[in-house]
Amino acid sequence: MSERVKAQIALLTSVVIWGVTFINMKIILSELPPITANVIRFSMGSLVLWILLKIKEPQAKFEAHWLKSMVWTGFFGVTIYYAFEGLGLDRLDASSSALIMGVIPLMTLLIERKRQRQPILLKEWALFSLSTVGIYFTVMAEWQFQQSMETFLGIFFLFIASIGWVLYTVLTAQVDDRMSSLQVLTYQTTLGSILLIPGMLLEPVDLIGWFRTDPQVPMVMGHLIFLAIGSTVIAYYLYIYSFRIIGAAESSLYINIIPLVTLILGTTLLGERLSVEKISGAACIILAVFLSEWLNRKSNGRKKIGEITNG
Repeated sequence: MSERVKAQIALLTSVVIWGVTFINMKIILSELPPITANVIRFSMGSLVLWILLKIKEPQAKFEAHWLKSMVWTGFFGVTIYYAFEGLGLDRLDASSSALIMGVIPLMTLLIERKRQRQPILLKEWALFSLSTVGIYFTVMAEWQFQQSMETFLGIFFLFIASIGWVLYTVLTAQVDDRMSSLQVLTYQTTLGSILLIPGMLLEPVDLIGWFRTDPQVPMVMGHLIFLAIGSTVIAYYLYIYSFRIIGAAESSLYINIIPLVTLILGTTLLGERLSVEKISGAACIILAVFLSEWLNRKSNGRKKIGEITNG
């Protein structure tokens, strides 16, 4: 099995896990405010990651010149992304939130191409336009259901979260290659969770009282543990490993599989409404992913034939 195929499998596994986490987080938000929930989640995740780092890479050392890149990637990938994703998810249903996040691949492509000073190909514009149409259908479905300031804020917060994730992806692709994927993830998660704490202080919640008296504590903690280990540790590790092989722009396309997973689970487990617009949006977004992969394989096949002929 080639490194590329391994990376694709790892990437697919990570986005499926992330699709499930929208459901977990929606359930958690019925009991805890979003930033507080994420501080607990990433604190637990950081602890697990440091233990894994000490076990798997006991000789690993942090170099001072890495601090700047780790602060910025942790800030955008954990602090900004999860703070605003939580705020958006608290106002919208899980499946719509996941579909709206489909703006990520288009934004990643534009920033990555500009950074590399490369032109955007016509087929890329077509694929990402298709993805954007899917997002439009989803936003319209959500807006038609409830035209309120809370709905507008939910959509707005999710777009801010998307910007955070795009910047995280692009910046992480540039970090020092001497750091292992586990090191990168550990440092980013720890710093990002620390930077989340000020936002938590703005949320009116008696965390100690909640732990003592709320009968839903075991259920919520179970979901938080899954998020800490499944999403924060496993999915992030697989994602970082994958896009170091595949690249930021193509890896971000797989983010569009998240809405499909969330759409299925949101309607079956949470009883979320399923409209024609939402189905159309999901279809456009998922189609863009598979067309992209098909075109990429076709292009790689032509390159191999050219290499054989020239050889």
